[in-house]
Formats: sequence, structure tokens, C-alpha cells
Amino acid sequence: MIIDVVIALVLLVALLIGYQRGVVQPLFVYLFFLIAMLILLRERLVYTGLMDRYLHANAVLDVFLALILAVVAGFIGGQIGGSIHKMPVVRGVDGFLGIFVNIFFAGLILYLMLSALVVLDNAFAPTVQAGTLTFKQVEAVKKQLASNPLTAALVDSKDIARLESQSKTPSGARLAETPQLSQLQSAYEDFLQPQLASSRLAPIILRIGQKVPIIGHVGPQDLHASSARKAVPTPTPSPTKKP
Repeated sequence: MIIDVVIALVLLVALLIGYQRGVVQPLFVYLFFLIAMLILLRERLVYTGLMDRYLHANAVLDVFLALILAVVAGFIGGQIGGSIHKMPVVRGVDGFLGIFVNIFFAGLILYLMLSALVVLDNAFAPTVQAGTLTFKQVEAVKKQLASNPLTAALVDSKDIARLESQSKTPSGARLAETPQLSQLQSAYEDFLQPQLASSRLAPIILRIGQKVPIIGHVGPQDLHASSARKAVPTPTPSPTKKP
């Protein structure tokens, strides 16, 4: 139930920050953080190219460094918002609205993160039991991962191209031969799928976030059927007694 604990903590921290800091300062933090993430995701080919050229970073390290850059941007936004928050003209209303606005933005960020987990769930669930992948299966994984900016940033296009090439051979394609995709599949199988299957708060966040215009593309109905089956164990039939 790690996902549920994280969701509850994020919402609780958002409530406390909203109560103490109001709306202006946290709003600037969220805006600068999201703008930085959107720029990095929109220009991810340029960003990953620079990371590979100067730091020789892989896809996982690229995402980690992108989060650090976004956090730094959020910190800068917080400093600007803090200066506005100190103005007497905004202090009264700022504190009252802070609770609601902070919980809304925290829920929005949680929804974006959970949407990425659901995309990984639907991309890798059909591959868990498959020793090799056909070209059609590779294209399905590629389409799922490309449907979300966060998951698309985790995938090296060279790995997908290698899988597509291998899938056209009689022996088929193996995820184990693409280290980054293999690591993502292992993370899905060992952690993500059990967490999504047992989470009680994730479907609620997905249900609410689905109603938000523009970004609300993923809902609780998109949780893969295999996760639902894992959540409810299949009863074993009792042996028939001989007369």
C-alpha cells in the first residue's frame, strides 16, 4: 500500500503548506515546476541529446536530472511567490484560498504521476508472460508508452527500433536485450502492478482527475485487467468427494 501512503502524505503536506503559506507562494512553485517539466518533455529529444553528449546519461538518469531541474525551477518560483505573499494587500485572502488551491494542484500532480503508472501497466502487462514479442506486440508497447509524456521520456527510441527490427525475425524480440525497457518491465512486475492492484486511493484520484479538461485522458477503467485479477484471488474448486 505504498502508493496510498504517498498519496495521503502528499495531500496532507499540501494542506499544511496551503494553511501556512497561502496560495501565491505555492502556486508559483507549482507553476515554475510544471513549466520546467513541460519544456523538458516538449524538447526531450534536444534535452536527452545534450545529456548523452556531455554526461553520457541513460534514460533513467535523464529523468532524474530533469526532476532536479524542475525542482530548482520550483524553488525559484517559490522565492518570487514568497515576496508577493509578504505584501499586506494579499495576506488575508491568500491564506484562506491556499488550502483549496494547494490540494487541487497536489491532486493534479498525483494524477499525472498515476496516469504514467497506468500507461506502464497497460504497456507491459501483455509482455509479462511472453518469452518473445511479435512486431504487433512491440508496436502496441510503443504506442502505449508514447501516449504519455512521462513514459515517453523514459524510453530510448533506439531500444524501440531494436525491438522492431528483432520482432521481424523468426526468433522474435526479447525485452531482456534492451536494458532500459527490461528495467522498466522489472519495475512494473515487481512493484507497480502489485501497488496498483491493491491501491484504494489511486482509483479515486484517477476518477477525479479524469474530469479535468485537456489532461484528463486516463481513468480508473484504464487499470489493466491483470491488476484487477491480482487484487481478487481466484478461488480454487474444492475436490469432489467420492461416494
